[in-house]
Amino acid sequence: MDQEKPKVKLSLEGFDPLGLKSAGEILKKSVDFGIDGAKEFLKLTCKPFLEEVGLGFKDKATNWRLTNIVTTLDKAKGKFQYDSENEKIGINPKIAYQIIENASIVDNEALQEMWAGLYASSCYDRLDDENIIFIDLLKRLTSSQVKFLNYVCEKSTKTINLSNVHSAKEDGHLNFPIVEICQQNLSNIMNTDNKLKIETEINSLERFGLIISYPPSHPVEGIYGKIKRQDFTRIGPTLLATRLYIKCQGSLKTPFNYFLPQITQYYFNLIKDYVPVKPDEVIEFIHENVRYAKEFEKDINFESEYLKIKNEEWHSLTKEELNNRLRSYSIFRFIQGLPKTYTVEINNDKIGTFNYLDGIKPTS
Repeated sequence: MDQEKPKVKLSLEGFDPLGLKSAGEILKKSVDFGIDGAKEFLKLTCKPFLEEVGLGFKDKATNWRLTNIVTTLDKAKGKFQYDSENEKIGINPKIAYQIIENASIVDNEALQEMWAGLYASSCYDRLDDENIIFIDLLKRLTSSQVKFLNYVCEKSTKTINLSNVHSAKEDGHLNFPIVEICQQNLSNIMNTDNKLKIETEINSLERFGLIISYPPSHPVEGIYGKIKRQDFTRIGPTLLATRLYIKCQGSLKTPFNYFLPQITQYYFNLIKDYVPVKPDEVIEFIHENVRYAKEFEKDINFESEYLKIKNEEWHSLTKEELNNRLRSYSIFRFIQGLPKTYTVEINNDKIGTFNYLDGIKPTS
């Protein structure tokens, strides 16, 4: 005899993805999740799906599928970020139907988390159907591939184009995020020792346009072949993969805004020993220095350990003015090399050495 399925407690406070009830009504709702709970929840969030499929009837869906739907919707509720200033928000029924339909046949927790996040990130504009793109991608991925994608999105180093910080903020773009991966990493990340499976799934992610290696792998060899040949390689998620990851966390943020804490921490770690700046001021500090350095960047050639200045007028600068320029240029062009000392020349005339902390030291 089938045992009664355990019920999961779900609070619906503030959750109204289709805009079917006001926030005041939703705040009073709390249902026990079983079949009746799922029916009530879908009535609130996606009535068209409920009417079409008839989820409340056992002859329309198996208990296994119902359990998967209930679990995914419960996770979606947890990822949803309610905006108290926007009482009525909505989800495109076409999006909701496809997410729930695909989630109903998924019982893997990693995949359920992704479907739940995608559902949550779809609940802010019932006219927006962009997530159709991400539904099509997600339904093609295995649980191992999702684990790998999550790993490279979370662990890769996030940087921005320092020559255009404003554009990074406005457009939301990152530089190509990178993380080093070796064969042993792959087995641990994807939780399998089956090398053929790993090879197939990694190369499939590459063909889907979700990961790329740096430098790019040979088309015939693929990323996995490159890892075998070199033991490790530098891999990162593409913009498409990064946006898929963010959407599946239930967020609508751009890559820049979503990963801003990581970006800030990365640059803060680079300059904290040389610049008295607070973490929350780092990006603005870099932006101001880059903007200043771009005023005279054409005057300087940066060659390995040399700063070769081509403008004779630099001879007339005070020591303070010269240091200000070189320090801003250092932030702009070689922020990772602030500890290094460079030889400074003006029109092939060596005037001294420079590092960020000490400034210019004239030639004796």
